[in-house]
Amino acid sequence: MADVRDSYRPFKTYTIPRKERRPSEDCQYTLPVDSREAKEIEHAIRRLTWDTNDLDRAVSISHVKKVDNPNLEREYHEKRATLREEGRSPKELTQQLAFCVETEDSRVKEICRMGLECDGVDHTLGDGVMGVTVWRCPDLCLRALSWPTSGAAYLLVFKIVKGRVKSVTPKLYPETPNLEPTPNFDCHMARNTASSAQLQTSCEALSIISMNMMTKDCP
Repeated sequence: MADVRDSYRPFKTYTIPRKERRPSEDCQYTLPVDSREAKEIEHAIRRLTWDTNDLDRAVSISHVKKVDNPNLEREYHEKRATLREEGRSPKELTQQLAFCVETEDSRVKEICRMGLECDGVDHTLGDGVMGVTVWRCPDLCLRALSWPTSGAAYLLVFKIVKGRVKSVTPKLYPETPNLEPTPNFDCHMARNTASSAQLQTSCEALSIISMNMMTKDCP
């Protein structure tokens, strides 16, 4: 005869161990290209392309890395909180993705450690001494790149908050003066004044965001 007490024996609990992922010194860790997380990143990128077919023809993904940088994450949330205190609307505080492309691994590691900093380069929508430039459309960002002979490049994906946007006329000619940051605005975006003769240039300009960064890194 079975012991009645056996039916009340409690089940042992078991917790499935999580795989611990440690970022490297450059704050990156590799995701398998076919992993769920990597696929989610890929789908997010594809949703923001100007022309998905153009992206598919131009590039293929060889590897995916994710950045884990607590310092940059903290600065991002602090800046967003500051903009909220300054009266930015919920729409202006919406988190979005933006892109840039690099060809040197050392440059990618530097950005992952320190964030995107002013490079002093002359840009279409702003002065590179006073802000940084990112792209809304990854395929246009890649199209504008002067590709190295290796045929390899790194597409960097950022979380951004545009804040208060100032629509400006893009600088399409080298002799045009640089656009300085507009007081009480957080970024510049292109005003749509495209002509058919300038369609490709205008599409690229409309994809660019110049983020004002009046910080210690941007004198």
